[in-house]
Amino acid sequence: MSNTKTVRPYLDIKAQIEGRCSEILLLLGINPLAMATQITCPVAEHHAGRVSFRVNPVTNRYFCAHCQPKGASLVDLVIQLGKAESFAAAADYLRAGLDIKPQKTPLQALGDMPDPLAQIISKKHGDHPVQTDDGDPVNDIPLFEQQITAMLDAANPANLHPYSLHRRFAPLGARATDGGNLLIPAHDHAGNLCGLLQISLQGKHLVVSDGRLMGAASTLGQFKDARVIAATLDWESQVVLHTVYGGMPIIGYLTPDNALLAVDEFLTSATKEIWVFAGPRDVPELQAGMTLYANNNDLKLKWFSTKEPDYSIAYAKKLGSFPHPT
Repeated sequence: MSNTKTVRPYLDIKAQIEGRCSEILLLLGINPLAMATQITCPVAEHHAGRVSFRVNPVTNRYFCAHCQPKGASLVDLVIQLGKAESFAAAADYLRAGLDIKPQKTPLQALGDMPDPLAQIISKKHGDHPVQTDDGDPVNDIPLFEQQITAMLDAANPANLHPYSLHRRFAPLGARATDGGNLLIPAHDHAGNLCGLLQISLQGKHLVVSDGRLMGAASTLGQFKDARVIAATLDWESQVVLHTVYGGMPIIGYLTPDNALLAVDEFLTSATKEIWVFAGPRDVPELQAGMTLYANNNDLKLKWFSTKEPDYSIAYAKKLGSFPHPT
């Protein structure tokens, strides 16, 4: 018998599904509204369908007042729903459903990175030669992308972050620096990292980009086959709307002049409707521009607006429900 241990080319499943709670629920056929309130249990019917099931999107754990009061992981939920018979099989089920590919350890080149970014990476990974998966030098990656990748890699999962706790929503898609700032990446439709949003503990926003974002945006949900996609300016609004509207794919375009470019970037052949959630920081011409864009592309446009700073959960509770399009 060989003593050689087989090393699977995957990171820990808990790390891989971090920030992807809503996608997992959709994969399992569960309404992502469970991230915000209780729903009927999908595992078994309890007391004539009374609501008892909820999910913590920060810890990726689910709870049912009747069958799982102490809570269990979403990997365990896969097993309870009969999608897999073991933890390993459930992890593979999630990797396949979420299109998680095998990954090598993500090291970054240090030679042409300015301090303090090189120091951050050096502390985290050590000084090792770096290559991409196809063997090309990592220097083929633009320097700016290396820099913001280093910032994200040095940060930690946001988890129970003071800012999101104060605003009463889960920090979906965010990481947190040692200093407490939230970092939210902005990608293009191909997944290239083009910028990031930094939010301080006090809620101050700073968009970091190499010039204009040119359509890159923060994203939540799956856009590939989505009939409806939504767009809003702020990450705070994006998280709340994604949760309340059942996992609707939504982009955060981060700067007012990036709205039309971002919608065009993430539009697919399956898209039939665009929902725009506008706020006081959007430019007055946005509605006319979106209307013209929708007409030119045979798309239905639904327009929402608010005078509040953003569509936060506090705002949702104040209204009692989310607004209807005008």
